[in-house]
Amino acid sequence: MKKSLVICLFSCYAINAQIDPLALDSLLLYGKHHDLIQTLKSEPLNNLTLSQLGKVYQDKGDVYNALIHYEKATRINYSLENRLRLAKLNTLLQRFKIAEELLIHLKKDFPTNEVIEINLAKLYHRQNKFSNSIRIYKNLANKSPSNLDYTYGLGLAYAGDKKFSTAIDTFLDVYKKDSTHFNAIYQLAKSFYELKIPDSTYVFIHKGNQIRPNHKNLNRIHINQLRRDKRYKDAISV
Repeated sequence: MKKSLVICLFSCYAINAQIDPLALDSLLLYGKHHDLIQTLKSEPLNNLTLSQLGKVYQDKGDVYNALIHYEKATRINYSLENRLRLAKLNTLLQRFKIAEELLIHLKKDFPTNEVIEINLAKLYHRQNKFSNSIRIYKNLANKSPSNLDYTYGLGLAYAGDKKFSTAIDTFLDVYKKDSTHFNAIYQLAKSFYELKIPDSTYVFIHKGNQIRPNHKNLNRIHINQLRRDKRYKDAISV
């Protein structure tokens, strides 16, 4: 059944490779990277074909070939989507200066686009430029207080800058609005642990375990806290 589905999808895809992104996504699920690359290379190398080649290479884990094809697509079509994709891939490859230049130029061309702002904030975070990341997330959170992703990102930036008390206040704001937000709960446990406040650390470890039992990173905090409290037997049983 699966084999028949793949053949059907590939046949449909091969008829018109350039206008069937859903078929492309389906074939990627089946790991048909080689066949897709050969089919796409037989098509006219326009913006869409080059972008799809980049996507296939990236899904395959060949980020350098993905970058080459995304760059070619961007030279053909200097669109927001292409330029943003190129910035993300350069960030992934730790080509931070190139990624920053791309995002800054995008910001000038699309000053109200929040996706660009988010990617710029994440880029600064990866470079440990936390003050820049904090500034961007704070601005986004003020504009859209109901968007918990912005508030959570702000908390991560504060934690990265080792401003754990401020990070806790920020993560608590997320938790108060969504008590099932596991990532905020995990970061609260982690921040309380860093500040050596064991009671609160245990509280949020417990809350996190209720949502995601046996979470690897949360368990690590739990074990370290138990060891810090010299509860070695309990630490072994986690």
